[in-house]
Amino acid sequence: MSAPGVLNNVAPLGNQWLEKVRQSAGTDESGWKTVAGLNRTDAEQLLDWLENQVISEKELLFDPAAGFTVRWRAKKE
Repeated sequence: MSAPGVLNNVAPLGNQWLEKVRQSAGTDESGWKTVAGLNRTDAEQLLDWLENQVISEKELLFDPAAGFTVRWRAKKE
């Protein structure tokens, strides 16, 4: 299983969306990481990437004024 800081363990590899996510991800008190203001393509890429990292707890929210928000956290063992 991937560690909660999974975004910090990945080399940039020219992925601009991953760098944007890495810079803007915030964590709340319950361990959820959140990135807001994504466009549809970036949200889809992030969700696909999280699935490949075996992150099973993830959510997608949409606000017409603010764009897409992706939330995720690693399951507690």
